[in-house]
Amino acid sequence: MNIFQDKLPQECTLGMEWSVDADTLNFNSPSINMQMTKRGVLSTIAQIYDLLGLISPIALKGKNILQKITAETTPWDQVLEPEVQKEWQNWLQDLANLNSVQFPCCYKAGNVTAVELHTSVMMPVNLDMELVPTSK
Repeated sequence: MNIFQDKLPQECTLGMEWSVDADTLNFNSPSINMQMTKRGVLSTIAQIYDLLGLISPIALKGKNILQKITAETTPWDQVLEPEVQKEWQNWLQDLANLNSVQFPCCYKAGNVTAVELHTSVMMPVNLDMELVPTSK
């Protein structure tokens, strides 16, 4: 693969799709062809993996709907009430619209004059290990 001429692949990282060419993170919405029941709502919500919290405003709205319907005593496989179905359909449309949103990985504010790279190194500590002094 020639990284300067070939189209770079899409990678999956942090639960999102990373477009290497554009250096953006893209969200892939879960399958939304579930039944209109408590079980279907829970299944759809459980498929959302948003480690960075980029889509939390949308995800929280779906979780709020789930909270509302689980407070009811209806069975898990009973079809949702019409007003809840409408609210759920609207939320699913919002979720599907996230497929077209791209989150840039590199943020720069104004003119950047200096860049610092901070790293940390972790190593296991073995208390039986003998430390050997280094020569100067």
